[in-house]
Amino acid sequence: MIKFSNVFKGFGGRTVLEDISFLIPDNKITVIMGPSGCGKSTVLRLMIGLMRPDSGTIEIMGNDITKVSDKELFEIRKNMGMVFQAGALFDSLNVIDNVSFFLKEHKLKSKEEIASLSFEALKFVGLEDSAYLYPSELSGGMQRRVAIARTIVYRPKIVLFDEPTTGLDPHTSRIIEDLIRNLREQTGALILIVSHVFQTAFRLAERIIYLDNKKILFDGDPKDFVELDNTFVNTFLGPEGKKIFFNYNN
Repeated sequence: MIKFSNVFKGFGGRTVLEDISFLIPDNKITVIMGPSGCGKSTVLRLMIGLMRPDSGTIEIMGNDITKVSDKELFEIRKNMGMVFQAGALFDSLNVIDNVSFFLKEHKLKSKEEIASLSFEALKFVGLEDSAYLYPSELSGGMQRRVAIARTIVYRPKIVLFDEPTTGLDPHTSRIIEDLIRNLREQTGALILIVSHVFQTAFRLAERIIYLDNKKILFDGDPKDFVELDNTFVNTFLGPEGKKIFFNYNN
């Protein structure tokens, strides 16, 4: 579904990604982890075509998006959804109008279908009773749930999450994590998550890609990742944390 081949990307003479290659199939929830500034969010922006690599290829569903026109890229993006870290809701629109915005803007469905799909998406995230509230009237966790509803309303085949639980309390984080897992189970969508929150990564990930020092240093099972002896893992977990992880994850 997603394939990076020998991708390089730099900014202002500084290399951020150096010869990155990986393949993300549609049958596992994949989490990309790594320290701040390692290029995790850059990978997401490259995937959705917000920026182009300096070299290398990026294939989405068999299409090399480094070579397509803007019109062709837009058609590919219809199969993709992005849930941004802070929700990125429109403050001037209420919840239901936020959720239905993309469908209305591009006239993808009839008025009746848009209303039905939007309320269905809100019901999925448990916020159908908040349809006419505004973002300022919602908690941070509720805003994240609205952002998920806005993303899934048009049934994308690929859903990307940028730090979905960062800044949330443990209870709210579990709600978001459960929604992501339910999304995968109910729709079969490819789920890719960028996160530095270990609890979220290890509760959801069936595969972890660890990015650091411009390169991929690990690509595999979460339990094998925990056993790595590197600064990132040891700083966040330590010996006791590794024991807690195995209890938490099983």
